[in-house]
Amino acid sequence: MSEMAPPTIPVTQDVEQKYVVNHAHAQSYLTVKTTYRGLEAERWRRYLESKPLVELGEEYANYYASFFNALDLMRPLTISDDLETNEVTVNEAYVIEGLWSKSEDAYTFVVSGDIVDDYLTKPDLIRRKTPFRFGTEGAVRQKIKLSLPESWEIEASNHTINGPYFEFQSSLSKISAPGETLFDKTYVEANYFYRSKKRHVEASELRQYLGDIDDAWNSVDYEFTYRP
Repeated sequence: MSEMAPPTIPVTQDVEQKYVVNHAHAQSYLTVKTTYRGLEAERWRRYLESKPLVELGEEYANYYASFFNALDLMRPLTISDDLETNEVTVNEAYVIEGLWSKSEDAYTFVVSGDIVDDYLTKPDLIRRKTPFRFGTEGAVRQKIKLSLPESWEIEASNHTINGPYFEFQSSLSKISAPGETLFDKTYVEANYFYRSKKRHVEASELRQYLGDIDDAWNSVDYEFTYRP
């Protein structure tokens, strides 16, 4: 997917995750770069300043550790703050021991648009008479890049929802990168984009909104499987 955000919509949270994926018997690696802009930068600046860097590093690591069997820091979390452009950037790096899940004779690993998924919310009370508030002020973009340890068949995917309440895009595609022939690797990129169009969903419109949310949820995850 090319430029995913319309130029008039500022991307206030931009996340790039890079996986070096190895087979189940070896370590894999994950780096994450998150850039907050505008109002999101101001909000996160206050939050990040409220805690010691070590404690923040543990919070971020615990988040990703919940996805895998074992995860350790590759290097400490770092934060850069550009007041002139009003951008806060957080960099993370991890070693993953338990990236693959084994089921019978197969190993499986799932990538997920977990950051964008946080905005695909439903009200706790479905039968309601008052509007449901949701969304964010700007757009959210998430890019996941993976290097897979062998030649891999990739089924390209592209899904778009452009309803009255939010815009959502997800895609998966094989890309070219140095070393794919020499090292027998496959390079893949998953892209996600979300922006809310309204701040409220009226009770009478809730059914359509919930249908769009379910549609988006069905294209958030991509699964990779291999048999040794």
